[in-house]
Amino acid sequence: RVQALMQEHERAVFQQGSVTWKKSKDSISLDTKSLLQHQPELIQQYPLQKAGSRRFNIYND
Repeated sequence: RVQALMQEHERAVFQQGSVTWKKSKDSISLDTKSLLQHQPELIQQYPLQKAGSRRFNIYND
């Protein structure tokens, strides 16, 4: 809701503090899923294992 009210503004100031909502830069990345569909042998030639991550969630029960 706050983001909708901010529209294109990057900062909103309140009595209790402020919030910022900035757009990150556009980027171009490699579509590895499509690439591996066309050339599946590449996964064998260039494997890269990534460690799993943990997600921190906050719930308002």
